[in-house]
Amino acid sequence: MSGYQRIFWRPILVGCLLLSAGWGIASSEDVLNQELNRRQSLAKPLEVALNSSVTLAQQGNLLEAYNSLEKAYSTSLESLQQSALGASIRRKLSDYAAQLAESASKKNHWPEARKRALASLSYDPSNALGRDILTQSDQVMRRGATGSDEINPALTTKFFDRLNDVNQGLEEAKSLRETGQLDAAEKKYEFVLMADPFNQVATEGIRKIYQERALVAEKSRDLSNLERRREVREAWNNIYPKKGGSSGGIATISPMTASPTFALESKMRKTIIPQIDFSGADMDTIRRALNTLSRQYDPDGEKKGINFVVSADLTDAQLVNLKLRQVSLEEVVHYISQIAGVKARINSEIGVVFAPLVEKRPDLIPRTYTVSPSFFKESASDATETTSVGPRGGAGSAATSGESTANKSAQKRLEELGVKFPDGAYAIYNRNTSQLKVANNAEMLDLIGQLISAAEEQTLLIQIGCRLVEINQADLDSLTVNSTLGGSGANLLSAIPVGLSTNSSGSTPGGSTQKGVTAQMNQIQGVGLLPNNTLTSFLQSGILAGTNQASSYALNTLDLGGTIFNGMQFRTFIAAISQKNSA
Repeated sequence: MSGYQRIFWRPILVGCLLLSAGWGIASSEDVLNQELNRRQSLAKPLEVALNSSVTLAQQGNLLEAYNSLEKAYSTSLESLQQSALGASIRRKLSDYAAQLAESASKKNHWPEARKRALASLSYDPSNALGRDILTQSDQVMRRGATGSDEINPALTTKFFDRLNDVNQGLEEAKSLRETGQLDAAEKKYEFVLMADPFNQVATEGIRKIYQERALVAEKSRDLSNLERRREVREAWNNIYPKKGGSSGGIATISPMTASPTFALESKMRKTIIPQIDFSGADMDTIRRALNTLSRQYDPDGEKKGINFVVSADLTDAQLVNLKLRQVSLEEVVHYISQIAGVKARINSEIGVVFAPLVEKRPDLIPRTYTVSPSFFKESASDATETTSVGPRGGAGSAATSGESTANKSAQKRLEELGVKFPDGAYAIYNRNTSQLKVANNAEMLDLIGQLISAAEEQTLLIQIGCRLVEINQADLDSLTVNSTLGGSGANLLSAIPVGLSTNSSGSTPGGSTQKGVTAQMNQIQGVGLLPNNTLTSFLQSGILAGTNQASSYALNTLDLGGTIFNGMQFRTFIAAISQKNSA
């Protein structure tokens, strides 16, 4: 090549080299940009999955957030997993798995909790929550493990589900029993025993339910007996019932009316309480609460509610634990009465009164008696009294009239006769009308009535005792023998007269030489003992001496007597008695 040619191609070659270098730089940047775009496109699904999981976790769908993010991460490239985005996703997956493990541990699902804790630590070994859950699950799952087993294979999720049902059933049964719902509590305990037949807590709970039922039944029986006795006393005291017939002889029936407490009972049934929650409440607290609730939820527009009162005699009521929803006020009072061991008495004038099952101070009954003034004989000390005594607890007033003195004399006279006047009881006598007004319990009123009846010599009430006896009548031909033998001097030791002894042959001995023997035979009625009703055929000839040999007889008796052995006297009486055998 010539020099001119070299000079010509040199600039061209230099330009080509420069041009090729420029094109190389431009292609490297494009390749880099393309690689970046490709990596961004590959990482975009992970970013979308991460953001979506955060949103789901905030909405409470933690399991779905974990599953979607874990799926996106596991299908990504290894290069992306090693990137900063991959590290962020691993930390998030570790947190999600630890939270799921904690939730499973709270449900007592320890196999699942252990699995989630291991997954959490596989993504982030430094996760503190995951390590704690794993430690707890290992402590639970290793119970009963044998040999080289890390965990007990019998402790499955199904086992822990059954254990949860047992624990929950025991808690619910205990709550129901404490609130007095014994039937529902017994069903819960039976459900527990179906899952765990050897559960001692459930067995003990059922035993306590039976004991409480027996106690309630005993208290109810005592209350029923008390009410029956009170009804009998009231009916017994009302010995003069009002007649419902007219003068013409046509019976008239008074119109039927509701009981005085019907309005209160209806209102208690209609009053619905949304929620009742008593925890260790005493009767005074319950009274205030029921007064407020009855007014608040009174179905009537006036909102007067129902008045609740606690009797002063009620001192040993049990504390009440009661939780109810949407129940009537009547049911609330019923449950409170059972749990506290009290009686709820409805009074048309007062309201609902909580009183002890057996009242220490029975209700006072007013009654009027017609008594003559002679029943109250004033003593010398009574004549000097000038103040009257009214009902106990009331203030006395100065009085000089005969009536006030008679009032004190009446009550004092009754006390002397054994009548007791509890608090609130009284006795007032009006001499002008001969009326004795008494307020006392039924027992004392009975005693006063008996005292007045005895003093007035009027039999107002006759009590007749009756006993049925079955009698089988039969004539029993039994002989009763009474004998006497006596004398004086040597005759006292004399042997039995020959005429009255028997010989070996069994025949009647020979006649006696004694005088003065008498005999009388009284034949059994309807039965002929003697062929001809004479003693001569019954006794051997000559056994009777002297003029007394002739015999006589009457019904059912034999009388033989006389004097023998120089003054020895004897007498034998034989009677055939007709008896009655009774059962």
